[in-house]
Parts: sequence; C-alpha cells; structure tokens
Amino acid sequence: MLFVARVPFAMARWIARLGTGRPTPDTHVSGIHVAGRHPPGRGGVAKKPGRPPVIVTAAEFVLLNKLARDVTNLRREMSKAHAPRASEAMSQLMLLRQTAARRSEEHFDLPAFLAGVPEFGLVMVNGPIDDFDGGQYENLKIVLRSSQFVQRETPIPHFVAITEMRPNRRYFWRCIAASVAYDRPLVFFGPALFGGYASRLDPAVEPAHRKVLGFMVDDLAYAFDARYPSRLETVLNDPDFALTNQELRQARRLIDKIVANGITKYNRYAGSSPVEEIAAEAVLVVDQKRDDASVRFAGANADMFDTMLNAAIQENPGKTIYVKRHPDHRFEDGPCYAARTDVVMVDDEVPINALLDRVEAVYTVSSQVGFEALLRAKRVVVFGVPFYSGWGLTEDRQRLPRREAKRRIEEIFHVACISLSVYVDPDRGVLSDLDSTIDRIVEMRRLGL
Repeated sequence: MLFVARVPFAMARWIARLGTGRPTPDTHVSGIHVAGRHPPGRGGVAKKPGRPPVIVTAAEFVLLNKLARDVTNLRREMSKAHAPRASEAMSQLMLLRQTAARRSEEHFDLPAFLAGVPEFGLVMVNGPIDDFDGGQYENLKIVLRSSQFVQRETPIPHFVAITEMRPNRRYFWRCIAASVAYDRPLVFFGPALFGGYASRLDPAVEPAHRKVLGFMVDDLAYAFDARYPSRLETVLNDPDFALTNQELRQARRLIDKIVANGITKYNRYAGSSPVEEIAAEAVLVVDQKRDDASVRFAGANADMFDTMLNAAIQENPGKTIYVKRHPDHRFEDGPCYAARTDVVMVDDEVPINALLDRVEAVYTVSSQVGFEALLRAKRVVVFGVPFYSGWGLTEDRQRLPRREAKRRIEEIFHVACISLSVYVDPDRGVLSDLDSTIDRIVEMRRLGL
C-alpha cells in the first residue's frame, strides 16, 4: 500500500538516499501529511506548483513519524542542556540557601560532629569515587571512619558529603536533595589551607604524596562561596565570638611556625629554592586558575584579573610589579597573564613563600596567597570576596554587606585552620593536628618526596 506524503526537505533527502522517491530541492512543509487523512487546505496533498508529492510506503511513513518525534525530543533535550530553565536554577539555589539557613542557628562543634558519625557508615558523595580510592581525598576515610563512599541515595546514606563545588553536575543537587529528604547530615569538605603537599596534577609525585593531609569542614557552605554565609563567616560575624587567651596564643604560635617554615598550599614547591633578587617595596600580583570555583563563587570573573593588574600598575608608580602564576599551570594549560614589558613574570620555580617574605603588597582576586600575606602582616588588596576579606584586614574592591565585624588575623586563622579543620596521620590511620601536620610536611620536604 502506498501513501502520498509531503515531507520536510531534510527528510526528503534522507528518503532519497534510501532510494525511495525522488523529491525535488524545493520540497518543503512543516510536517508530514498523508493523503486522505486531511481535507485539502488543512495540510492535505492538494498539488501546488513546485511542490510535487513524495510517494512512500506505509512502513516508511511510520518510520518517518518516529524519526520526527526523535528529532523533536532531541532538540528539547539539547535546549534543556544548553539553557537550563531559570525557575529550576532558582529552585536549586533556594534549596541550598534554605538548607543552610535551617542549620545556621545551631551550634557546630567539629570534633563532636565527627565523633557522632557512624563508623563504617554509608557516605553519599558528589565527587568522583576515584578521589577516595587512591585519589587526593582518600584520607577522608580516616576522618569519617568509613570506606563506603557512594553516589546514590539508596540504601539511605548515613551521611552526605559535598567534596567539590560543581552545581552544574547532577550529583551535587542529588546530594543536597538526599540530605533534605532523609534528614541526613550534610557537610562540605575541601583541602585544609595548610594540609597539602603536592598538586594532584604533578606526574613526578607518588600518588600517596598527592593526598591531602587535612580538610577544611563546613556544615553550611564552602568558605570560598560568597553567595551564602558559611559556618566560618557565621562564627566570625557573631558579636559574641571571642578567642580565649590560650586560643590566641595557640593561633599566634602556629602562624609564626607556618611563616618560619614557608608552609603554603602546595608545599613540595616551597622551601629553600634559590630566589632572585626582589626589588624594594615591590608588589606581587597573584594569578589564579580563571575557571576555578574559588574565583567563580567569590563574586569574580576572568575579566577581573586584567582590572587587578592594571590597578596594581597604576596605583604603584615606580614600583616593580611581579606576577606569579598558579602552581598548577606548570602541569596544565589554562588562561593566565601573558608576558608584558611593564611587569616581571616570576619563574615557576620561585617559591611563593619566599616572594611573600620580600614584597610590600599583594594584589589578588581570591587566592589563598592573600591570606598567607596577611599572616605576614602585608598590605593585601582584594578584588573578589574570599573568606578572609571584609573583616577590616584587607583593602576590598568589593564589599559584602553581611560581614560587619572587625577581626584580628589570629581569629580568622583559628576558625579557618583549627576550629573548622581536621588533620590526619595517614601512617597510623588516626586524626592528627595542624602542629604535627606542619612537622610532617617539613620532613617530607627534607626527604625530597
């Protein structure tokens, strides 16, 4: 049985390749119409000049209909993938904000919280499972006393851990939703500020030395995410918060130990490497990975780096401007400052701690280097909104109205690196502290690991 159908030109060409029918190039209509099913004038096959009908079999007509539906569905899915609906995105953001707001009034004691996590419990995570099986986050097993890390909601997890800030990936929102639906604890984990040894991208380092030795922990949001009040921000903003004299002395001692030993984010590349002569009253401009979460969620974008560099040059006439790339750029390509005649591009081998000891001021968007400069009582100019800005210690080119309190560097350090961080001894498989972790890093550096 034959049907007379008029089809879109693209489909007609597909038919022609199968050898059925000979449509002309000007064949075009918005849908498929079968003779006898619609009266002329309503999509029927009344012949019009220049549009001869295409003859297809019943089976081919069914196949064409299916193909048309598949194309329509594919376009619909592509539209969703490339242009998410604003209402859906807003609902997700509101869910995250409401989840944090519900717990912000509660007290969060990290040691007590970790002690209450069920041993050998099921932990739902949004990061790749490989991160916990030999990857940089494997030591999280020691912290949570479990090796059962999954990316599913069933069986119901005992605990939900966000280990990477990737809200454009489905597992992030599945973790948030699972925490809300089953009323499970939700905590954000990231590398401790001074708990790393080597970049996870460094091919010359054994996998064991890429694993972080400590984690920064927050039950409300990542500290680098300025869109929401993190636990760190909530504590520092509390007018009743104050360190005891013992805590102040502890913070000061550890700050001095960090500075004296050149402890930083990636400690394999810091230490006793030779340093070129640094000009007096020099200014350091810190480059970053432009697409990193610490930039995108700190009220910044890639264009801000050019703004920052130009400001550093204009605001410091007669002074040498040094530019330091992100350490990961030695292992992977990425957007960064191009060489120019009015600044000095610092060699990758020059350790960041040695630069910080010598320069007068640091310009940064949101880098941890700005915090390390504050530990050295340097002038720090900030163009994004990192966790250490807004407390009266930095020159802020953006202001976050939520941050109202004025804080000492010892207070910010204690909350970020002691109260809301946890460290591990991977050799013994037990929890440790920052003091011992610094000693371990110094020893690893001495051994050239």
